[in-house]
Amino acid sequence: NFWRSIMNTFANYIAVLLVLLFAVDGICQSQSGEGKKMLTMDDYGLWRTVTSTQLSNDGKWMTFDYSKPEADEEAPDERNLQIKHLDSDKVYEVPFAVHPVFSDDVRWVAYLIDMNRKEAKKLKGKNKPVERKVQLLDLETGEKVTWDNATSFAFSSRSSELYISKAKQSGAKHSATDLIVYDITRKLNHHIGSVSDMGFNKQGTFLAYIRDAADMTANGLYVLDLESYLRTPLDQDAASYSQMTWDESGTALAVLKGNKDKELLHRRNQLITITGLGSESLTKSELNSADDTDFPKDMVISEHGRLAWNSDVSKIFFGIKEQEPDPKYRTSDKEKRASNDGDSNSNKITPTSDLDIWHWKDVRIQSVQRARARRERRFTYRAVYNLPTKKFVRLADKTMKHIEISRDGKWGVGRDEEPYIHDYNPLKADYYRVDTENGERLPMFKALEKPMGLSPDSRYFAYWKNAHVWIYDLNSGVARNLTQEAPVSFVNQEDDYVGEKPPYGLAGWSKDGKYMILNHRYDLWLQALNSDKALNLTGGAGAEKEVRLRYIKFDRGEKTIDLSKVLILSAYGQWTKKSGFYRLDAGAAFSNKKAEPLIFEDKSIKRPVRAKNADQYMFSMESYVECPDYYVSDGTFSDPRRITDANPQQEQYLWGKMVLIDYTNKDGVRLQGALAIPDSRKDGERLPLVVGFYEKSSHYLNEYERPRYAPSSWIHLMEMVSGGYMMMYADVHFRIGSTMEDMLECVEAAADKAVELGYADPERIGLMGHSFSGAGAIYTAGKSKKFAAVSAGAGAVDPGGLHHLWGYSADRKTGGGQNAHQYE
Repeated sequence: NFWRSIMNTFANYIAVLLVLLFAVDGICQSQSGEGKKMLTMDDYGLWRTVTSTQLSNDGKWMTFDYSKPEADEEAPDERNLQIKHLDSDKVYEVPFAVHPVFSDDVRWVAYLIDMNRKEAKKLKGKNKPVERKVQLLDLETGEKVTWDNATSFAFSSRSSELYISKAKQSGAKHSATDLIVYDITRKLNHHIGSVSDMGFNKQGTFLAYIRDAADMTANGLYVLDLESYLRTPLDQDAASYSQMTWDESGTALAVLKGNKDKELLHRRNQLITITGLGSESLTKSELNSADDTDFPKDMVISEHGRLAWNSDVSKIFFGIKEQEPDPKYRTSDKEKRASNDGDSNSNKITPTSDLDIWHWKDVRIQSVQRARARRERRFTYRAVYNLPTKKFVRLADKTMKHIEISRDGKWGVGRDEEPYIHDYNPLKADYYRVDTENGERLPMFKALEKPMGLSPDSRYFAYWKNAHVWIYDLNSGVARNLTQEAPVSFVNQEDDYVGEKPPYGLAGWSKDGKYMILNHRYDLWLQALNSDKALNLTGGAGAEKEVRLRYIKFDRGEKTIDLSKVLILSAYGQWTKKSGFYRLDAGAAFSNKKAEPLIFEDKSIKRPVRAKNADQYMFSMESYVECPDYYVSDGTFSDPRRITDANPQQEQYLWGKMVLIDYTNKDGVRLQGALAIPDSRKDGERLPLVVGFYEKSSHYLNEYERPRYAPSSWIHLMEMVSGGYMMMYADVHFRIGSTMEDMLECVEAAADKAVELGYADPERIGLMGHSFSGAGAIYTAGKSKKFAAVSAGAGAVDPGGLHHLWGYSADRKTGGGQNAHQYE
């Protein structure tokens, strides 16, 4: 197929490099690899990755499967979802199952079932639909219930209902589909037709849905009471409904409804809100833009802008945009039809021009305009409707297009980027405090580059200025430098991009509303919001061992950090490349306790998941010689148990090992390289070496390199090392304004160190770079005499113009242009 041919071409490209570079005989295997074979491209299809991992809320069940990303298209489809009980031998296997989800009570698991890939391919070739199924499995009894021709599903939070969205019928022009609500307790199916959107509320007591029939019969917003299964229409109209949105508490709903005028481009929507669901005080409100005197007459409520409730459901936020004529019905055509009654050609519509004109004064270059065209066409300005006062307020306009709303809905923080848009300079903006009651704006600060966001309690806006963390009190309008008296600087001195150096980051806000938790290079710090007091939350444990400690957000819905509970932190050794988890006891910052290691090894330990209702964890662990497999453990991490075994066949192959080497640039900046050494190397033997680089790369020391086809210069690492070549991932340190020279200096230093340590043959050293480092490889090829051969993939051939073009992909419609300033 196309991609396989591309990858074979790239493989040949790399092979030419190796042939030109080495012309070496007998680099195969030695006694250290006796009985093992060299990896080749023909073996790539054997390698598996672990997929479909889920951990149940009680930590007793886990799902997983294996995938072969590089397998030939004709290879058998071996997908087979495992649903394993972690405290027994009980396992359910479901062929071709994907996207498993446990119910909250862990009695059930549901998943989609795909068609066999070969069968699906045949159907696609005949332009026939490829159907999926939804299946529900009882984890206690093994009983299964299946629904054919389904696309999605979801459990209610009380685990007694499952909805199943059916696929659109083949040939149907309307997008709405059938919905099945399955009463799990009573084993009953409830059918609802012509549904375009649906969702359970937080408590699992109601299912809201939009009916969207092709003929608009009984279209509207409905709720299904999950106790009585009574369906109640909350609003009905011969209109199209969209953007159905529950509030956080599950007692309020909002939706848009509207119709499109024939000769206008956008729908004329009305905003419908329902509050008090589940109580006797149910209230319905409506904002009709045509009847509201404050609403701009040339604009509409847009279905392209999302709806959002404030925390007490007194306000609903939405998007508005300018109404426009439909290009298919332009004035000239209308006039032509009016003046040519009876003319058979009068109804012909003049084609819309697709000529794309670029002016040298355009704020953004053409490729960026192309990439953003759809986004710009769908852009909306934020507005709010105050339910108690029934007042509409416009919050954003062309002079301030963007706004972030506080959770309580009282304040907005608006930003105007227009004065600072530039091809490659860092993006800045002017900021304003916006009162959502009346839309009044108060200037906060100008030309701010690094905002840090609103506090969860809606009182503060945090930002970075002049190498310090500041907060702006939205109630008082007063800004304050929080960290000017802190005993450490929060400037990320390791950041080597152009522009103001950033902070290490904001980990979060404390639950009691008194602190923000700031990342330092190695530790976490508590910074008081009402004083200059700063405390080392992790007790200096990170700095002491040069281990970077970071807070792990296990709950996606979490808004604050509860310091009264034990915290699990990720840990990464700056110079050892070890990783793992640390424990921080409750209240540690106020009792001078240090964070303590739970597990910290010469491996890459990541992707942690915590069971919602148990002290159980699931995580992956890998190294250069160990593929990423999944483990489970209790909160001590003292005895992790491996659950998956993705690639046992690796034992048959020459694989090599990794070592870490240290070197410096000319300024004495400490750098490292991760050097892969083949099994074939004898003590004292100098082998050919390929140096790969891209900014900081030594962190690959404990990363597993799965054999694979991919459009990158490093993807043949395992094949090269297995075949007897050495490969190094080298760090580069950048100064400002000397990008190409910095790359040259650092890759030469890395190569010199490999020679000095007795690993590399100085006559047989090659260099690989791709994309950004591809440009560096081209530059190095013209300047350096250390490299016998150089491979540059997708590299800019005009390094001198790098700061103008990088990141724009001028020859592609997908060019984003967001990162150009980073590479100047």
